[in-house]
Amino acid sequence: MPEGYDYLKLIGAFGIVLVLLYGLYYYLHNLLGIGGARGKGRLIRIIETRVVGRNRSLILAEVDGFRLLLASDEEGLHLLKAWEKREHCSDTSQPSPS
Repeated sequence: MPEGYDYLKLIGAFGIVLVLLYGLYYYLHNLLGIGGARGKGRLIRIIETRVVGRNRSLILAEVDGFRLLLASDEEGLHLLKAWEKREHCSDTSQPSPS
């Protein structure tokens, strides 16, 4: 039969294994985007959502290199505009200097 010290060693080793497994889980889900909603490896990304009225909103999404402006209301989801994402897009909300 193991003595009290052996139980402490067993519990400590089990704790270390749990910490290592959690670290692997965090790395795979958050940094690589495997199996989770977060991460850089996802094909669909919601950039911004704006509520414009009761049960109505605008959604700016990016899907595989395309930007989509969607409208959501009681009837469902509607595509308003789609365009290809450029690498260095300027912020269109700021007026350009003349």
